[in-house]
Amino acid sequence: MNNNSKGQRQIDIESRLTAIASNRGCIPNGTLSTLGQEFDVSRERIRQIAKALGLLMPHDKKTQEILYSKRCPICGTTFVSRSKYCSPTCSGNRAKITALCSECGTPITRKKSWMENRRYHFCNRTCLGKYAGRHWGWGSFLQID
Repeated sequence: MNNNSKGQRQIDIESRLTAIASNRGCIPNGTLSTLGQEFDVSRERIRQIAKALGLLMPHDKKTQEILYSKRCPICGTTFVSRSKYCSPTCSGNRAKITALCSECGTPITRKKSWMENRRYHFCNRTCLGKYAGRHWGWGSFLQID
C-alpha cells in the first residue's frame, strides 16, 4: 500500500470520527470496533486517531462530567451522577411541604404524601393530645360552645 492511500484512509477515518462525535460531543460505545472493521484497522488505531483529534471517549472522566453533570433541584449544587439529586438528604427533601400545627400554629415540615393524607397536622404529641382532648376527649363535653 502506498503512502497516498494510507493518508487518504486516515482522512476518511478522521472525517467519520468527527461526524459521529458531533452529535453528543463524544464517541458512543462500540463505535471503535465498528469503524476498525470498516476501515480494516485495529480498534486501538481508531482510538489513537480520535485522541489526536481531541475527541472524547465514553469511559473518560471528562466525558462523564459533560454527559452526566447536573444541578440538584433542591440545593442547587452541581454534581456528576445519573441520579436526579446530589445526596440522600436532598432526595429525602424532594417532596416536603411546610404547614402550620393545627393546635399551636407552629410551622412544621412533612412529606407531601403525609400532609395530603391527614386532615389535621401537629408539631408533636403534646399538641395532638391537647387538640384531641379538647375536640374528642374528656374536655369536649366540659366546654360550653
